[in-house]
Parts: sequence; C-alpha cells; structure tokens
Amino acid sequence: MKTGNKMVDGLIGISNFLCDYYRNDVPVIRVTPLIDIEDEKWHRNRELTAGSPIRLVFAGTFGASKDLLIPIIEAVNKSSNLHLTIVGATNSDIPANVTTKNVSFTGRLPHKEALTILSQSDFQIFYREDNITTRAGFPTKFVESMTVGLPVITSLTSDLAEYLRDGENGFVIHSADDIPNVLNRVAKLTPEKIIDMKKKCLSINDFDYRIQTEAFESLFKTIRLQ
Repeated sequence: MKTGNKMVDGLIGISNFLCDYYRNDVPVIRVTPLIDIEDEKWHRNRELTAGSPIRLVFAGTFGASKDLLIPIIEAVNKSSNLHLTIVGATNSDIPANVTTKNVSFTGRLPHKEALTILSQSDFQIFYREDNITTRAGFPTKFVESMTVGLPVITSLTSDLAEYLRDGENGFVIHSADDIPNVLNRVAKLTPEKIIDMKKKCLSINDFDYRIQTEAFESLFKTIRLQ
C-alpha cells in the first residue's frame, strides 16, 4: 500500500481517507461498495412493516467486534420492546456469563437468506471504534441495509456521516457508553416512525453501480491523457 499502489496508472479507493492518502501520487476515485439496485434479492418492493417488539439484527462474523457486541446484547436484554437476531453465529460464540434472553441466533446462512432476514427486521445494529482501519474502509453492512430499506444504528466511521442522518434513516452511536441511550430511543419509536425511516433508506440509491459510471469514465480519461 505504501509503495506498489503509488506506481499504478489509476486507483479506486473505497473511502475519502484512502483517496486522500493516494491523491498526490496517482489518479484516484472514490467508489463505495456497489450493488445492483434492481436485483430482486434486495426485497425493495415488499410491504414495509414494523415489529412488536422492535426487531434488531446483527449480521456477519464477530471478529474483533465480539466485545463491542456485548453492550448491545446487555442493553437489548433490559428492554421489553427490543429483540436482537444475530445472523452468522450461535449462542456458543457468546461468553457464557452473558444473558441472551432477548436474543436469537441463526448460525451461518447463505447471503440471500441473510438479506431476507434483514428485510424482515426493523434496524441493523453494529458498532465500530474510530481507528485507521475503520477510517480507511467502508462497511458493506451499511450498504446492504440502505439498499434493503433497513435503518442502521451504528457509529460514524469511514464516510458514513455523508449518508446516515440521526433519527431519519438510522441512529448514531457516539461511543460504546452511548449504546443504552440510543437503544432506549429506538424502543420508544412508533410503527409509523419506523416505516417512515425505512422509506427514507429506500430513497438512497448512491450505492447502485450505475451511479458510478461517470466517475469511472473520468478516471479512464485521466489515465489515457497521461
């Protein structure tokens, strides 16, 4: 990354952080994770609903995020109006001393089945600390949620501040200590508000591959002119 990438003809960066790092050395464009918004697997034409209790979902492998998931589980357990589904893990992946009374597990699932669960949920929740890794990347979880019409509860890493509007299409977690307060806000939402937030997510088409056509054309043009 420090040497070889600076010697290529052009570079595609997934975040502004990466683009800024390479901008003085090589032509670069920012391209977030892309999807085909017309693919039926996104369930975008479904009837929007809100669950009772409110349905939260965490999808993906734990990795380094296991410890950060514990305060989420603990906050969910304290509410009578929240339920968390964890896709991609089982309860054996959670420390034995952590109560999971309001949590269910699906184990590993094919991607399409995971997307179906997302479409049947009310919010996707995940938390990532602000560090050089999260600044340089861009969470695919966020792209999938917006595309499927699912509001996101998360921290503002990478370039998420460009897309996530607190209380409109999701909620912002400012620190791990903030998780109980945010989930308390979520637990008080009406079904009408949740459905309105889902509609706002569906209105975002920034991640459709067709939107990036001009950016790629400009990069190729720049490379040809060198």
